[in-house]
Amino acid sequence: MNKSTYRVLIFVLSSLVNLAIETAPAAQIRLLDDPGPTLVARFGMVPPPGVHPRILFGPKELTSLRSIVNNPVTGKIVLARLESFLYALRGPGKELTAVYEGLVKGDKNSLAYAKNDWWRSMVPFAVSMECYDVMLGQDQGRGKRAGAALATLASIPRNWWSNDSDLVALAFGYDFAYPYMTDEQRTLVRQTIA
Repeated sequence: MNKSTYRVLIFVLSSLVNLAIETAPAAQIRLLDDPGPTLVARFGMVPPPGVHPRILFGPKELTSLRSIVNNPVTGKIVLARLESFLYALRGPGKELTAVYEGLVKGDKNSLAYAKNDWWRSMVPFAVSMECYDVMLGQDQGRGKRAGAALATLASIPRNWWSNDSDLVALAFGYDFAYPYMTDEQRTLVRQTIA
């Protein structure tokens, strides 16, 4: 190798070292205590069939999750962001209010009421987040509305498999809203995600 090749090699190596130093992750701050060394201690056991929630956590972990979201440091920030997003669903005249109200009433044309295509694409996620919020708050009235909206959304003819994130949102919504749904609604959503 000649002198200019060494210079280029040293320049490239020093650039890579500088890049690695600049992009090194910052020190992490633990917000919650480590629940335990095993996966079962950290995530709990999968509940038996028919018991919900079950995808991300089970009923035993739900009590702990509720206490975390009521924690003034971590939970209030998370809930504030969730509420801010869900305002588009619940707020009078907001981007998805007409869509959500239509879904609750069983209107299969509800997606046409979205303010634009981007908001229309957010409907499955928004309904799933409403189901999550209902599960945390244990609000029976909102739960029945969320279950109805989810069932109507699942009944709208479309190729659910063409968009994995929509299908996942539907599955999570089902898991979160399960106790608030009728058997007919559960069957309809289950058939869609199966």
